Amino acid sequence: MPSAQQLQLEFAQRDISFQYAQLTQPQNTPKGIYVQLDDDDTHLWHCIIFVSGGPFNGGIFRFDIVFPPSYPSSTPQVFFPPTLLHPLVDPDSGRMLLSSKFPGAWKSRQDFVSHILAFVKGAFEERSLENLREGQVANAEVYRMFRTHRSLFNKLALQSVALSTAPSSLYDVSGGSGFPNPSVGLNKANPAKVAIGKEAPSRPVGMDEANGILFRKLDDEEMANLRRDIFGEEQEAQSPESPKPL
Repeated sequence: MPSAQQLQLEFAQRDISFQYAQLTQPQNTPKGIYVQLDDDDTHLWHCIIFVSGGPFNGGIFRFDIVFPPSYPSSTPQVFFPPTLLHPLVDPDSGRMLLSSKFPGAWKSRQDFVSHILAFVKGAFEERSLENLREGQVANAEVYRMFRTHRSLFNKLALQSVALSTAPSSLYDVSGGSGFPNPSVGLNKANPAKVAIGKEAPSRPVGMDEANGILFRKLDDEEMANLRRDIFGEEQEAQSPESPKPL
């Protein structure tokens, strides 16, 4: 006979599968957000958001959704990389504060991960930042900067954008938020830990072994073909003697 802990885990895994199935409906996944299950851990999702407006316009931010051991009694947690300076993101743990959207206990069949994704997208919009209050933020210093020194805040936001699109971040094979332990701040055992008892590889992880959402850098020919497909551009080779337009 299965133990209560085993039954809890089985129920949680079924609910997580249900939550992921919900995202197959286009209306449940906000535009610009992509989600992928972790290959090894059902309680860990890897996500990425392409920000298309507001102070963080142009940012490509990775984040993780972690389902704690007590899920679905507890709210899933969202973790961003340490390079994101945002009023809702704790600078030490990277955890995004969700209490303004989910003030109480997680309500199964009433609260959905799609609601979390919508909240994440809205958190980068100017209107949502304007509506934040002191008690709703995780980084009080950045919040006060947004309120009193907007130009400085905008510069820091652009710095976060630049770091998110740097090759070291864009082509990172870790595929996640960048935190080795995304449950830090939960005061619990790491629900996202995988390969228990195995040592970390001593060599770099390759693309074929990596986990999460990955980007591969295009070579010159692939980039030229992509530009042709998108913009209809024809790349004509010019000899050194060929005249170039002024």
